Amino acid sequence: MRKHGSERGLTRRGLLRAALAVGSTAGLSACMEITGGLDVPTGPSDLSTYPASQHAWNDALVTDSHGNTVAPHYQLLLFLEYKGSIPPTEAERAAVESCLASVDRAFQRGTGGSPDALSLNGLLGLIGYTPDYFARFDRSFTTEVDLSTPEQVLKAVGEDESKADHYDAVALLTSDRVEVLLAAEQAMRGNRDQLNGVPVSSSLTDVFAIAARRTGFKGPGLVSSRLSDEVDIDAVNEQSPSAMGYKSGFSDNQASEKRVTIKTGPFAGGTTLHVSELVLDLEAWYNRSEGDRVHRMFSPQHSPESVGEVGRFLANDSRINETIAQSTEADAEQYGVVGHTQKVARARDSNFEPRILRRSEAISAETGRAALNFTSIQRAMTDFVETRQAMSFVDTDADSDHTTPQCPAHQQSTSNGCPAKNGILQFVETEHRANFLVPQRQRRALPEPQ
Repeated sequence: MRKHGSERGLTRRGLLRAALAVGSTAGLSACMEITGGLDVPTGPSDLSTYPASQHAWNDALVTDSHGNTVAPHYQLLLFLEYKGSIPPTEAERAAVESCLASVDRAFQRGTGGSPDALSLNGLLGLIGYTPDYFARFDRSFTTEVDLSTPEQVLKAVGEDESKADHYDAVALLTSDRVEVLLAAEQAMRGNRDQLNGVPVSSSLTDVFAIAARRTGFKGPGLVSSRLSDEVDIDAVNEQSPSAMGYKSGFSDNQASEKRVTIKTGPFAGGTTLHVSELVLDLEAWYNRSEGDRVHRMFSPQHSPESVGEVGRFLANDSRINETIAQSTEADAEQYGVVGHTQKVARARDSNFEPRILRRSEAISAETGRAALNFTSIQRAMTDFVETRQAMSFVDTDADSDHTTPQCPAHQQSTSNGCPAKNGILQFVETEHRANFLVPQRQRRALPEPQ
């Protein structure tokens, strides 16, 4: 990980974040002036060496000293509206594929496959398509694809259905280099005829309109400094990679890429993608004691001493086992507290394996509030729905605000009574939700339902 500390370094990072938030050719020019231009290895000319699955990123992500994959520092989401023919013409498909292939060739895939890489200097991306896009066709999916509408997801998890997003597609791009994201975006917008020395002959805007864009950042120093600058939250530990203070994405609570990949049918090798924007009430979160936050994030069996600063003592293991997961209701009744990680573990499969893979989590503060751009991939949208349902309030006869002397080791750590039974849920409000099918690489250009 990069080290932080100098005022000059903080200023440079602030300028890069601002350039990403602004986008546009002006933002790219400002970014290139800061970084000295694009100095990134290109990808191969023969893309057949790339994985068949767009979402197979793990071998090209940075891995920390404990074996956890590390989400890239910067994220860009481009939401697209389709303006082409139904069914798409071969020329339209060729334009989309040529654009995506040019971007693939322009930048190495993530770390370039280096197991010792400390930074993701290249690019990782994918494109996915919504139920709205597929509804344009006169036939439906086969039963091998489970792709719910966002309204169905929102209803299933008890949220306002008006939060549903209705685009046709999304391009998700991630990197540790802002200039890489911005240059790729401008190529996709049709504003560059070459990218890192690679010719670009078509753009996504040949057949799509870019309806919206979201950006985000994650990582030690990045989150704390931006939230301090933009939303006046100074409580985030500088070493924390996330807004709520603890690292996430432990190896034990992430699904494998195999687990989230569609097994059969015409979209075998693909996956489904969920994208949500969640507003975080960080002021209320950090008004809780450290012990309270640990209980809510993990479980009442966890303590600040066992978790360590920003969760570093947990290494690659959240220490949520089947016993702790099965004790959720009992803990709620006995202690008045259950943890987010504890609750979500109840949705694991029969082998106690997670069912979703959090692919890219990034904080946004452009609107003057802290928001989380959350993306996950899963074989079926029911996997996401059941995982999200497990986050919800644990209903027992216990009073959620009572103080319980049996609360293990930490009853003295909160001045507001024992923590509530909803984990972190009361600090998270859904702003947007959308679902996508991410086809296998060979079908990524304007697929049709089959």
